[in-house]
Amino acid sequence: MSLRALLVLCLFFLFSSSSFASHISGGDVAVKHISGNSFEVTLQLFRDCINASPNAPLPDDLTIFFYQLDTDIITDSLYMELGQVIFPELGDACYIPEICIEIGVYVDTLELDDHAAGYYLSWERCCRVAQTTNLFDAGAEGMLFTASIADPVLMNSSPRFAPYPSDGYFCVSYANQFSFAAEDIDGDSLVYSLSTPIKGTFANGALPDPLGGGPMPFTNIPWDTGYSLANICGGTPAMSINSETGVISASPDIQGFFAYGVVVEEYRDGVKIGEVRREITMEATLCEFDVAPDFVGFDITDTIYIQPFIANTIPVVIEDNETDSIEQTVLYLESEIFTGDYDILAEYELIFSVPGQLYGVITWDSLTCAYVRDEPYWAYFLTQSENLCTGEISYDTLNLAIVVQLPPNVNTVFTSPTINYDIIFGQEDTYEFDVTAVDGNIYDTLSLSMLTLPDFGFNPISFEPDSALSEVDSPFEWVITCEDIREAPYIVDFQTITSRCFTQDTTYHQVVLTVSLPDNEPTILESPNWDNDIYTVYQDSTYCFNVRATDLNNIDTLFISTDYSSDVFTVAHPATFADSSGLFDVVSQFCWTPLCEHVRAELYHMDFTITTKHCDVINVIVQPMDVFVTTPSLGMLDTVPNVVTPNDDDYNDLWRLAHEPDYCVRDKRIQIFDRWGKQVYESFDLAQEWDGEIEGSPATEGAYYYIIQYTYLEDPRTYKGTLTLMR
Repeated sequence: MSLRALLVLCLFFLFSSSSFASHISGGDVAVKHISGNSFEVTLQLFRDCINASPNAPLPDDLTIFFYQLDTDIITDSLYMELGQVIFPELGDACYIPEICIEIGVYVDTLELDDHAAGYYLSWERCCRVAQTTNLFDAGAEGMLFTASIADPVLMNSSPRFAPYPSDGYFCVSYANQFSFAAEDIDGDSLVYSLSTPIKGTFANGALPDPLGGGPMPFTNIPWDTGYSLANICGGTPAMSINSETGVISASPDIQGFFAYGVVVEEYRDGVKIGEVRREITMEATLCEFDVAPDFVGFDITDTIYIQPFIANTIPVVIEDNETDSIEQTVLYLESEIFTGDYDILAEYELIFSVPGQLYGVITWDSLTCAYVRDEPYWAYFLTQSENLCTGEISYDTLNLAIVVQLPPNVNTVFTSPTINYDIIFGQEDTYEFDVTAVDGNIYDTLSLSMLTLPDFGFNPISFEPDSALSEVDSPFEWVITCEDIREAPYIVDFQTITSRCFTQDTTYHQVVLTVSLPDNEPTILESPNWDNDIYTVYQDSTYCFNVRATDLNNIDTLFISTDYSSDVFTVAHPATFADSSGLFDVVSQFCWTPLCEHVRAELYHMDFTITTKHCDVINVIVQPMDVFVTTPSLGMLDTVPNVVTPNDDDYNDLWRLAHEPDYCVRDKRIQIFDRWGKQVYESFDLAQEWDGEIEGSPATEGAYYYIIQYTYLEDPRTYKGTLTLMR
């Protein structure tokens, strides 16, 4: 063992990696003779670049160990750095799978001593695809890459796998075939076989990237339940490889990741001189394949049901691969329905087209009842599709049966009015409601009418028959008077005749009308205040108020009157009140100008009569009113001045009464006497003033006497007193 090899081996046991990920999907090793004992070693490492973590790239460098084939003694090692990185193109122009493989290529040379038994090399790595379907706990196991080399004396180059094939992936439920063939530049015979994936001695989840690889014997990774070398990926037939060509056949029936090995044995003159091995995990995915165009929503022969009287649109949709070119042709549309007035159906209108789909419609205008039948009308279609990848033409045909039929009948129903219709007479005199009938079949013709009306009140009704599609509506009007009020109801019958092609149906609707008066609402006397009032009498003043009555039944006739028997209306100035009548609200004014003759201790009594007539119902309300006529409380003298100072100082210059009792006062007289009993002043107006003069000359200062007399109503009154004249 060389010093270098021993050093590398020691470092291996001291080394551990700090990273672990699930990203390595396989690889292989090949050895090429250069000259003498010099050989070029090429290792290809496969990485899943879709499912791998960004922090799990291909290693920048690696070290391969070399062992003697017969002794398993390590003899050398080769340090290699990442060189070329390749991303093989998978799929073809028609389909590119969502699979990404990154291939790292490591190349270097070394010198090998002659050794008759030959050598084998190994390198280990963890982090195989953890989602592997057919292996047990694949993410915890290592992956080993190895190849055996003949004695350097033979100057042999090992077989080398061809570039990664573009179809190197599985399509679920599809017969997959692809080649992992190898080339041998020496012309040796090659034999291909499948093998169970193997794991190394050192690499695992704890040691992801050890230096070098362990010696033989190598250990297989256990298969998961249901899988084996005889059943690598499931499906029928089982996965196999052609031993001569390296062509692999497989038909997996589920999606997943499937690991396996491909071994290429090298023979010269019937003797095995070496082998190479490819370890790989391949994804099984759902693939898109060329299919014939298909009429979506239709079987090969299908039946479409359409209706008369409405525009019918029949969509025709053809689907195919998005990469295919679709052409659709209506070969012919025949039968009597496509002749005459309805030959428009012979045209197929293309509405829009998107990749992989062609959409068009057959438009059929409304048809008459004559086209309703149980036998179908036929339309024939042909579709052809050219696969742009292969140039192949696919066809599909559609025999479309079109049946014109009536939909299930929907009974006609009256939606208004209700069966029982109560009319309260008094809100208005004309009553109206809509008679409406509806049919769920939009093409049905409805004819609405009213049957004969015996004994239907005293006034004619208004109702016009009507006809329309699907829904018919006509107003019913009746002018009602008091003569139409009765206990027995009125019966009115309506009918609709529904016509739908060859059939007619009659629907009846009976309405019971009751006419009644509303509940008799009270009559309200709004004014005046009907309590006893005391009215102060002023001469020449007129007292008026409105007598107002309101009846909540707006059809009631109101009459307002009063009783004129009282003597208040027999004097010279009688009260006035006009009898009045009207509907709902009536107002009449009462006016009276009382005089002093009307002032008395007794009350004046009046009766206001309100008569309401509601059709034949009469109600009488009598509202009494008592009135007491009086004067203001000032009916006598309160104070009389007792001094007069006619000195022109504007203070007591004149003698006059502070207050004149002028309400209902008559026979008025004022007299002033001197101390000897001589009369010096007289007036018959209590409002007159004495200026302190006698017959035009100033009177002498001193005491004087006055007498004031008047009659209040029938009460004679006299007031006497003394006054003093000072200058």
